[in-house]
Amino acid sequence: MRLIIPLCIVLLLLSSCMWLDELIEGDPKCQCPKTSAWSECRVMEAIKTRSYYTCSPQTNYTCIKYWEKRNCSREIFLKGNNGLEARISPTIDELVRHIIRIDVLEAPQGTESVVFFFYPRGVKISSNMSKEDQRKTTKLIDSDGKDGWKMLIDTRTYTNGVYHITVLPTYEDAPEDNPWLDHAQAQIKIDN
Repeated sequence: MRLIIPLCIVLLLLSSCMWLDELIEGDPKCQCPKTSAWSECRVMEAIKTRSYYTCSPQTNYTCIKYWEKRNCSREIFLKGNNGLEARISPTIDELVRHIIRIDVLEAPQGTESVVFFFYPRGVKISSNMSKEDQRKTTKLIDSDGKDGWKMLIDTRTYTNGVYHITVLPTYEDAPEDNPWLDHAQAQIKIDN
């Protein structure tokens, strides 16, 4: 009897390890394709799709294909490290068209104005920007926070491509070497 109990425990452990291996490795009888990547957002419906498969003893080890549908994001949220929160809308995931709006939802304490930069990929924002980079950059300042800080951009006035939006809250008499209370940035793609 003393030998049977330890032997039963060892067999139980071995069988549960084999079951765990099967669970981790997947059933060798099922050779389904991997889950596909999400499709591009279909602009008219604002949805994206992907396919995935399931296979198990319940499906008699046959791969069954399913389609998953998801709404595309209608907004992009930006978050800083010191309490800054902003929203870009409307969007279809990272894709934007026509007029978009950037709203500061939360600003760090002491914010008196917000600087918005809108610029194409490849431009570096700095105090000593080249004339060419300055020409490509849109800089707007909203110093009236009574109705919230915001920026409107008509993307039809820009060429299609990848752009950055940077939101920088500041205050009057801020030091030139570090005038920002926080910062948040997003990358978008214009496709008009």
